[in-house]
Amino acid sequence: MNSAFDLQKCELSDSTLPDKQSGGLHLGKPTSFQSLVSTLEDPRQQTKVLYPLDEILLLCFCGVVSGCDSFVDIVEYGTEKLKFLR
Repeated sequence: MNSAFDLQKCELSDSTLPDKQSGGLHLGKPTSFQSLVSTLEDPRQQTKVLYPLDEILLLCFCGVVSGCDSFVDIVEYGTEKLKFLR
């Protein structure tokens, strides 16, 4: 699949993820956004999918972090920042 967004550039730190063994947080190497969302199952009907789930989640994540309060705001953010997101 050819992703429109370069998800490898978006990295999150494992330090924000719960550690299942100790029940707390742990420090570790950075984890890419794509590796986190690649484990999620996409429940949508594949014939109706226009955009990959990882692209939608990245757009929503970036939009919310940037202050978007609604889906309309996220769409406007995505339209304005399309060059950055690709």
